[in-house]
Amino acid sequence: TNVTDRARCYSLYPWVIWSLDRRGMARDKDELLRNFRRSECLLTLIAARHARKTGEDSRHHGAGMAGRDALLPALGALEEGRPLRLSTHATRDDVPERYFKNAWGGMGQYYLGSLQDLQLLDGSSKKGWILCSQERAEPLAQAVGARVNGDLFFRTITDDEVTIQRLDGLSTLCPCKLRETSRERELMVDLMLDRRGADASTGPARKASLLLLMHWAQTNGDLAQELAAVDAYQSSLYALDERAQSSRWVVPPNLVTTAKAWRTYERNDLMSVAVQAIFYTGLCRYSVYGTPCANSAQFGEWWSRDEAMRLACRRMKSRSWADLRDRVTSRAPSREDWTHDDHEYALRNRIVQSYVHASGGDAAAAAEVIESAIRLILLVAHREGSAGAGGDPYADCPLPPNYDADYPITLRTLQHASTRVWPSMGTDQVLTWLATEWGLKTHLMVALRKLRQSPKHTFKLLPTEDGLKVQSLNVAPSTTMPRLFQALEILEELALIESGDDGVRLSADGACVLAHGLAH
Repeated sequence: TNVTDRARCYSLYPWVIWSLDRRGMARDKDELLRNFRRSECLLTLIAARHARKTGEDSRHHGAGMAGRDALLPALGALEEGRPLRLSTHATRDDVPERYFKNAWGGMGQYYLGSLQDLQLLDGSSKKGWILCSQERAEPLAQAVGARVNGDLFFRTITDDEVTIQRLDGLSTLCPCKLRETSRERELMVDLMLDRRGADASTGPARKASLLLLMHWAQTNGDLAQELAAVDAYQSSLYALDERAQSSRWVVPPNLVTTAKAWRTYERNDLMSVAVQAIFYTGLCRYSVYGTPCANSAQFGEWWSRDEAMRLACRRMKSRSWADLRDRVTSRAPSREDWTHDDHEYALRNRIVQSYVHASGGDAAAAAEVIESAIRLILLVAHREGSAGAGGDPYADCPLPPNYDADYPITLRTLQHASTRVWPSMGTDQVLTWLATEWGLKTHLMVALRKLRQSPKHTFKLLPTEDGLKVQSLNVAPSTTMPRLFQALEILEELALIESGDDGVRLSADGACVLAHGLAH
């Protein structure tokens, strides 16, 4: 479920496919596809209308529904008294009114793979035929059908005419109504938390990750008053020690492995942001002040003399990398003190915010980004060294053997470089090494690898007969997206957690579900 936003779509899509078949509205592939696209448009319009009628935040209603942005103007026109025909927007023709390009709409673009993995839908979107699986999806579809006015919904599909009265009469299909159902919601909780053990491939990992997030909400959700919920959760994960404990959070024994794996993910992500920052800053400086370099060695020589790099070294006040390492790590705040200006998360945020000014090539702004990136790398390496005592940084992650063999930048290579390569180097030499070895050389390797798979190149710095030439500056250091925001949204849609001014908290039903999950 890593690319999906709405929990209820996992029940609504099977219900639509199942109902179209039962009502004789899918007699051939073209009819099935036409009526499905109209159905998806109608579901989005229902949710968007319900958000407007209630005046509540759209995230509880239409946000994340397929084609919402394209359909909102049509809904506005309908509310002003103008007609709305589903066929106008469900068309597959390339016209401005079309709600979604993918033949199977948002389901085909974002949900179909997950629905098939969960054995809710069968068939192939490419072959144009999708069916509702009888064993797992039919009970879910029946649960939806028992709560909604299916006759009105599919009459609207057939009539090809939407009215405000019909949208309001179908409001039970809004995602917000999932929490008011009983059987449908129970089946959805079973599905997401794999309570019946039916999803052997991804179910256990999904269950453990969601239970971990729920346990955090129960014990630490008040932290979401100070930070955004996802930031607070990630910070809490990073603060865990080798026993998966901190002063505020003791992870239950059967979730320790999952918590430590997520902690490793966070460490890796922080390192990634720092390395991106150094390379992208060098790229921006090169585009403004650099003369074409023939290769990575010449690029490194240019970078070692660049004003921004020299200024960053002066700001750090240590010519020796070993001295800088000792000075930065001796003053390192506690891993739990994420509001401290020198904490890894504060440095990460400073990099992302300061890069906006550095991207124009300004030397002082670039130096500030570089300094923050170096401090971040030092702290991540320091935490790894003190925690792992030279062991495998990925010991807590269930990765296949040699999984990272083709990846030059990992916590393993950071451990090696920080203990075997950098200690004897000067600060300026390490900066040059990072920009060339982990920056330029890695970028060229990855871009060449992608070029073998696609005719469209992804080079930001392109090797030419006239030297390395900048192709794009549309880059910025950023974190990865592990879909934690969507996980929180799905848990809230299932009424397992609640959010408000006092942060994120577990609901009464969520506490029961968590206790059951931890016991089984």
